[in-house]
Amino acid sequence: MKIYFTSGWGKAVLSVQNIWDMHCHVIPGVDDGAASLEISLRMLHTMYKDGVRSVILTPHFRQGMFETPRDVVQGSFERLERAVDTVMPQMQLFLGCEFHDNPVMTQFLDRDGRYRMNGTGYVLLEFSGGDSARHIRERCHELIRAGYTPIVAHVERYAALHTDRKLAGDLKDLGACLQVNANSVLGLDGWKQKMFCLRALEKGFVDFIGSDAHNMKDRRPHIGECAEFVSRKFGEKTARRIFIANPSKVADNCEL
Repeated sequence: MKIYFTSGWGKAVLSVQNIWDMHCHVIPGVDDGAASLEISLRMLHTMYKDGVRSVILTPHFRQGMFETPRDVVQGSFERLERAVDTVMPQMQLFLGCEFHDNPVMTQFLDRDGRYRMNGTGYVLLEFSGGDSARHIRERCHELIRAGYTPIVAHVERYAALHTDRKLAGDLKDLGACLQVNANSVLGLDGWKQKMFCLRALEKGFVDFIGSDAHNMKDRRPHIGECAEFVSRKFGEKTARRIFIANPSKVADNCEL
């Protein structure tokens, strides 16, 4: 197996360094993300060069689509962790989950910490693109009532957030957190999603930005480029909150 690392790697040139990626599909062979350990390491190497030093790995869980057994996910995570420790010893890996909402989600979350972010009370909660504003509100409220803090994944993808301009603020008022994707902020997923992200950033609604990287082709990580962009456009204080302070609080199960 060949790993394509270049000389002089690991010297980040970002104004915001030691950043986090808190949403990505890098664990090999467990979902529609990285297909091999080699690809996983190339993805992490790209992040490392861009200043990332901590990553919460979030394999999908969705009933009827992504239901990889716990021992398979854990075993693949541990193999990746050992490989990373050899070539990028400063990189910290944490195990999380991108958890798609379902009618019995609190039963899953109560029973097994693998569906939560690093086993904490934070849940990276995914919805379907066509889910209504009412459905999203109710599901977030259900989790909050049960003692969890939902981090609504890639909110810019949901039609309800575009048609109901109050929804983002309502979710924040409920106690939910909002995450957008780096590619969307940078305009790589279209103008409409970029404009949504910029408005949300201007209003202070965005708590997290994740790469949501799946591979090194059409969904490669752009987290470092996005951190630079946010720092330039919205200030380094905002970038540090989104890319460092907030994800580190999630890993430590602290309030934002």
